[in-house]
Amino acid sequence: MRYLFNVSLANIISPTKFLLLISCLPIGFQAQALTFNLPSTDSDGTFTFTWSGAGTYVNLFEQENGSFTSSAMWGQSTDSGSYTLTRSAGIHTFKLMGCSVTGGQYGPITTCSEIIKSITIGGGSIPPAPSGNVVFVHTDIQGTPVAETDVEGNKK
Repeated sequence: MRYLFNVSLANIISPTKFLLLISCLPIGFQAQALTFNLPSTDSDGTFTFTWSGAGTYVNLFEQENGSFTSSAMWGQSTDSGSYTLTRSAGIHTFKLMGCSVTGGQYGPITTCSEIIKSITIGGGSIPPAPSGNVVFVHTDIQGTPVAETDVEGNKK
């Protein structure tokens, strides 16, 4: 268990004597480490991620223009779970934030952890090379075609 200590001096005895006040508040801790499972690639753009060890609630932010400002999922009140998203082709980066909230003498205390991961959507396989013959067109210094050859250098 972790504790939050608050130390202060109080001038309540006399102008020259001080009382040292120490308060101690237990801070809740996460029973397990936050985990965030996101596939590294996806072909169709619909994917599911899972989390555990989040504590009281989780928030998911998506990176846009270099900042994590877009909330893809907000305030799921669960220690573990899953969520499905759909995104277009490209690389998408997410930040999962898991927070534990515990009561304290002076109000709730929130402790958060976060994990950042990316997924690549689409891309697929490399298309096959076109069939047929390859012809190289040779030009002079002005760009006028002067000859054509095949892959072996034979004139056409």
